[in-house]
Amino acid sequence: MGLYTYLTELRRTAMSQPGAILRSFKEHTEIMTGLRARNRSAVVAAFDRHLDRIYTTTRAILDAMGQAVDGS
Repeated sequence: MGLYTYLTELRRTAMSQPGAILRSFKEHTEIMTGLRARNRSAVVAAFDRHLDRIYTTTRAILDAMGQAVDGS
């Protein structure tokens, strides 16, 4: 399995979790709201929250699969 396919399957698993699509939609909406307002700090904060959640959910899935993300 190639890296792209592996990561696509990982995100598909993450997005199949209850509430994941709505959370992601809300996070993207916050990003767009900041962009429309030309509010740099709001955009950065919204992206930070979104990327942190992606990392957290990805890490949880990998841990459940018995695979380390950062070598720990």
